Amino acid sequence: MGRKCCVPGCNSNYDNTNVHSFAFPKDDRKSLWIKKINRAGFVPTKHSVVCIKHFSEQFFIHNHRVVKPDGTVLEVKRNMPILTSDAFPSLLTNSLVDLHEDPAPKRKAPEERLAEMRKRDDDNFANWNEKDIITSCSRLSGCCRSKIPKELQFI
Repeated sequence: MGRKCCVPGCNSNYDNTNVHSFAFPKDDRKSLWIKKINRAGFVPTKHSVVCIKHFSEQFFIHNHRVVKPDGTVLEVKRNMPILTSDAFPSLLTNSLVDLHEDPAPKRKAPEERLAEMRKRDDDNFANWNEKDIITSCSRLSGCCRSKIPKELQFI
């Protein structure tokens, strides 16, 4: 039987079910986990855990990747997911208030963001260029004459 979840209002592993759970991190993220759980006076022990139900899907690693010496990548599906290094409990509820917090999406690398901006600029320019109906000076003067009232035209 799995260890019991320490999140207030959660009954995971109190009955005969076996819900996967994660121990508290031993680094500086531990204080963030304690803060997110929001349990008055709580000090986690080595047996304290948070069940899988309280983590957003973006924090799970479902596959194990290994790069072989020849450069090929071997990817194997895990039986149980593990947490990413930046994971924290974000799906929390209790009887008094709903504490769900959607974690911020992961940022893209600067090179990737720059490439997207350049592509968007190129697409916008191509779109503008397609819609540009003035292809010559004579067409420009014709368009302008049609917009100016006859009594104001000099030529």
